[in-house]
Amino acid sequence: MLLEEFTSRVGSGGSVADLLAEDAALDTPRGQIAGREAIAKLFQSMFETRRTEKRVSRHVNSNLTIRKLESNRIEARSVLTAFAIEPASGMKGSLLIGDQLDIIALSSDGHMQFKSRKMVPQLTFDLTPSGGARP
Repeated sequence: MLLEEFTSRVGSGGSVADLLAEDAALDTPRGQIAGREAIAKLFQSMFETRRTEKRVSRHVNSNLTIRKLESNRIEARSVLTAFAIEPASGMKGSLLIGDQLDIIALSSDGHMQFKSRKMVPQLTFDLTPSGGARP
């Protein structure tokens, strides 16, 4: 449920801060971001950029496997599929499929939070509309 809540908030512009441990780390192909507030700010900024550019994106998690680790932590592995459509470009878009590795910990107040998140792109595609696409 934590992965789905995170994905939902990213798509709607909601804050992800409370879903992250204070010392959480996010590893992306562009580098590492450390700390709850910095990560939350990054996702909020990306949402605002998409909204300003009238770009639409959706993210889907699938193939989830969970493994229990030591001391109230679990490892969650999943596949992220991200679609983006850019209406200003005649509805062209992109598709990204990547592997996610998350370490999730039980917080002191009993909530599950991301301790670390890592996404490694495996496949990327440009999407071009076939005839009849509407701007």
